[in-house]
Amino acid sequence: MKKATSLYLLLFFLATTMVSAQKKGGGNYSKIRTLKVNFISTELNLSAETAEVFWPIFNEFEQINRKLRSSELQKIKNEVERSGAIEDMNDTEALTLAHKFVRIDEKLLENKKAYFKKLETVLTPKQLLKLHVAEIEFNMKVLRRLNKQKPKKQ
Repeated sequence: MKKATSLYLLLFFLATTMVSAQKKGGGNYSKIRTLKVNFISTELNLSAETAEVFWPIFNEFEQINRKLRSSELQKIKNEVERSGAIEDMNDTEALTLAHKFVRIDEKLLENKKAYFKKLETVLTPKQLLKLHVAEIEFNMKVLRRLNKQKPKKQ
């Protein structure tokens, strides 16, 4: 359970980092996206025919997730800013916003279920598993690289 929570927080951090990179001009997002596509392509070793069907599905999934994260997280951020700060909220307001995070997660999960249902008709079961692993490995690599670039506090 602890591992799953850590992984979830890690993926959420990566997602928000990618969304903010996209909003700051898109340069970093575009680079990360290119690296991710190359990494997944290498890991899955897709035939040309499979890749032709796979990438539009994958791109649609990523686009929906990006829109969900950016719009929904922005709404929550705006609500916090209207309150002044989280510390200025009463418990009811804070709980309402906390529940909104859960609803975002539910929407993301529904999108992932639909995405994998589509991919089951395109990829072999082993490729589906490799895709899961490749996405996790890629996210870990990006986070490791970000941690290396982060200036050390003294």
